Amino acid sequence: MISPDYQRILHICDYCERIENTVLRYGRNYDTFITDSDYMDSVSMKIMQIGELVGGISDEFKENTKGRMQWGAIRGMRNLFAHAYAGMDKEVIWDVVTQDIPDLLQFCTDTLIQEGIIPESESFVTSTGVKSSVIAAISKDREERRKAPPSLHKKPNSNDDPEL
Repeated sequence: MISPDYQRILHICDYCERIENTVLRYGRNYDTFITDSDYMDSVSMKIMQIGELVGGISDEFKENTKGRMQWGAIRGMRNLFAHAYAGMDKEVIWDVVTQDIPDLLQFCTDTLIQEGIIPESESFVTSTGVKSSVIAAISKDREERRKAPPSLHKKPNSNDDPEL
């Protein structure tokens, strides 16, 4: 079974992939982004979900990876979306989508490959390949959890299984 931190990394990777697919669908065009509320709302909700997942990552994991990822900034962005969305600067959101999300996806992908959760042959070259591996890893972990003997099941804890 995959640890809760890596479950969250899998889900973050999935949300990053969804954002990239949304950008592919609507186009990598700032003018389209700021004039199409469906486009902006779609990616904004996914960014907020990423921030929510980051809030559940252990302090130990964050400490071990703080040189490669700005966890506080990601969580802070979630708080801005949740509490001040109407006043959010559209350029800031666009920069997150076009600059930060690809970096976060790369970090997640590298981490998942390093931990053997997705195959090393999967690379950051195409979003489709990574996404299929992420979904397969999430599904496999859920199946293993279902098959685990009752003695291995922990009491439900919202921090243990980030199925969103």
